[in-house]
Amino acid sequence: MSTFSVLAAKEGQEIRRTWRIWVLPAIVMFFAVVGPPLAKITPELLGSLTAATPGSLGLPDATFSDAYGQWIKNLSQIVLFTIIIMYGGVVSSEIREGTAAFILTNPVSRATFIAAKASVHAVFITVVFALGTFTTWAVTLLTFGSAPSGQLWGAAFLLLLYGILALSYTM
Repeated sequence: MSTFSVLAAKEGQEIRRTWRIWVLPAIVMFFAVVGPPLAKITPELLGSLTAATPGSLGLPDATFSDAYGQWIKNLSQIVLFTIIIMYGGVVSSEIREGTAAFILTNPVSRATFIAAKASVHAVFITVVFALGTFTTWAVTLLTFGSAPSGQLWGAAFLLLLYGILALSYTM
C-alpha cells in the first residue's frame, strides 16, 4: 500500500469522524431543496407587496431558469464561503495537534501529505456538489414541470472547479 493511499484513507476517516461530514452537505442540501420552491413563489410574494401601489409593474412568472440562477448564486456565495471557512485550518490544525509532525517524521514528503489531503477533500466536495445539483434539478422538475439539465450542470461544474481552486488556496 502506497504512502499516498494510507494518507488518503486517514483523511477519509477524518472526514467521517468530524463535523465536516455534516456541515457542507447540510448547507448544500438545504439550498438545493429550498431554492426552486422559493424561486417559484418569489414573484407572487413581491406582487402581493406591490399590489396596493397604483401603477405597479406586473412581474413575470418564475421559470426553471430562476431556480437554476438561485442555485448558482447560492453555490458561488454561501457554499464557497463555507468551503473557505471549513478548510482554512485543515493543515494548521494538524500542525497544532502534532499529527503532521508525527506523519512527516516518517519517510513522507510534504507534497504527498498535502496532495493526499487535498485530493480526498476535493472528492468530498465533488460528491456534495453533484448530489446538491442533482437534488436541485429534481426539485426544479417537480416544481416547474420542466428542467433542462445542460444549463444547470455546466454552471455547477464551473463553480465546482472554483471551489476546488479555493480548497487548494486554503491548503
